[in-house]
Amino acid sequence: MKKAYRILSFLFALGAFGSVLASCDQGTTSYSTLPEGHENDLVETPITDALEFEFADDVANYNFKEEADSGKTGVIYGLIHLMGVTDGDTISWKGELGTGEASSSLRMLGIDTPESTANVDPWGVKASKFASSVLEGCYRYALVNDIKTTTGDQSGYDKMDSNGTRYMGFLWYQKTEDSAWRCYNLECIEQGYSENGLFNDSDLGYLQSFIDAGEKAKAMKLRVPGKVKDPDYDYSDNVVETTIWYIRDHYDEIGINMEAGTSGKRLRVTGLVVGMIGDNLVLRDIVRSDSDGDGESDQDGEYRSIYAYAGYGSSLGSMVGVGDIVRFYCRATKFPKDSDTIQLSDMETASYGDYKFEVMATYGSPEWQELAGEGNSIDPVVPERIPETKEELGALAGLYVTLPVQIRVAQGGEYDEDGNWIESGINSYYNKGKSGTTIYAYLDGTRIVCNLRIDHESYPRLSENDFAEGQRWEVTAYLNPYFDNYQLALLNYTPTNCHLIETSSEAAL
Repeated sequence: MKKAYRILSFLFALGAFGSVLASCDQGTTSYSTLPEGHENDLVETPITDALEFEFADDVANYNFKEEADSGKTGVIYGLIHLMGVTDGDTISWKGELGTGEASSSLRMLGIDTPESTANVDPWGVKASKFASSVLEGCYRYALVNDIKTTTGDQSGYDKMDSNGTRYMGFLWYQKTEDSAWRCYNLECIEQGYSENGLFNDSDLGYLQSFIDAGEKAKAMKLRVPGKVKDPDYDYSDNVVETTIWYIRDHYDEIGINMEAGTSGKRLRVTGLVVGMIGDNLVLRDIVRSDSDGDGESDQDGEYRSIYAYAGYGSSLGSMVGVGDIVRFYCRATKFPKDSDTIQLSDMETASYGDYKFEVMATYGSPEWQELAGEGNSIDPVVPERIPETKEELGALAGLYVTLPVQIRVAQGGEYDEDGNWIESGINSYYNKGKSGTTIYAYLDGTRIVCNLRIDHESYPRLSENDFAEGQRWEVTAYLNPYFDNYQLALLNYTPTNCHLIETSSEAAL
C-alpha cells in the first residue's frame, strides 16, 4: 500500500550518563551480567547501533502535517523541538500542528519505564535521568510513526494515546551533526530501563530489533527486565515523621535527588488543607518553622505551606475538604525536576491498610483546635505591602497568599542557537497547554513576573476568556517558584478567590 508521509519538527539534547561497560558477546545469544555494585552502569548497545534510520536522508525536508490522507495508512515523520523530558518514556515537544505552532506530549511506543512523577517506583528516577542525559543537548530529533487510519488495519501504531491527549511514536535523535541517528525507544530497552512492550510490526519493521533488545536485557539481568533491585531506592519500611518546614529547609537530606538518581526517604506528613487543585492538596504546616536556625520549631516561626501532588483520579476530592487536617505517607521531590520547586508526591491515598490516608480532624472541631497550632487558620497570608523586588516576592514562595496582579502580553518566539530571541509575531496574554493554562501577569505596579496557572483538573475554574490584557486582579492562590520566575497556582472554586479590581484593558502596565 502506498505510504502517506507526514511530518513533525524537533530539537533535543544529549549528555553523558556514565561509562559504558561491555557485557555483550556480539554475534551470539550468550550475555554476561553486570558485576555486583555496578547495577547502574550502562552497557554496549549493538542492537540499537545496528538499526538504521530509514528517513535520515530526507527527514529535514519535511514540515509537520497533522492529518493523513483519508483512507490511507502510512509512515509519518519529521523534525520537532524538544521542550522537556517528563520521565523515562514521555517528553514534551513543539511543532507545527495544522495552522500554527502548538505543543504536545509524546508517549514512547514500545516502552513503559517505572514512574518518577506522581508515584516513585524503583528505577523510575534512574530511567528519567537516563532519558534526560540522552535526549538533552542533541543536534536534532525526529518523531516517527506508522499510524492506523482504517478500521481493518491492525498492523500500524496509533497516532494518539487512548485519552487523545498525547502523541505516540518512536523518537530518533542525532547527537551531533556527524553522528548516526539512534532510536531512543530501542536504546531504553537495550539498557534495561523498560521491558519490551512492542508486539506488533508495521511497515517500519522495528519489531525484531525490539524483541532482541528485550531478550538481551533480560538475559543480562539488567535493571527492570532483569528484576534487579535499584540500589538507590529506599525499599525499607522506615518512615520519617516530619513537618513541612523541615522538608523545605532540609530537602537535601530527605528528598528525591534526580542528579544522583536516589528515591528519597518515605515520609509521613500531617498538614492543614488550605486549598485543593483537582484532587491535589495545598497544605499548611501545623508546626511553626525554625526562625533562629537551631533546628527546632519556635513561636516566632511561620506556618509554611507545600503542594502535595496525588495524581489524577485519586478521588481525594471526595474524601477531603478545605480546612481538614490530614496525615499521609509520601516522598519529597522537585517538579519540574530541574527547578527549585519542592512538592510532595508518591502519596498513599487509599483509606485502608498500613499506609492509609487519614483525615485527623475537620475544620472547627475540638480536635482541630488541638492539632492546628496556636494562631493557625485557613486564611491566606496577606503581605503588608506589595513586594517591590523579586527577592521580596521570593520570601513568600511556598505560601498560600493574596496578591494583586496585572495581566500582560508576552512576545511569542524562541531563542536561536546563538541565544538571540527570534519573535514569531504571535503575542498573547495566555498560553493554553494540555494540562493547564498560563495567564501572563506582573505583580501589580511592578515588572516582576507573577503568572497565573489554571490547572485543567481544577473545578470549577476560570478560563483564559475571563481575563484581558491590562486588567488588574486580586488573587488568592498558592505561590511557587517556576524556574526563574514565580506563579500563582489557582485553586478549586477559583471564581471565589479572584476579584477583578479594574476592568480597563488600557490600564497602564
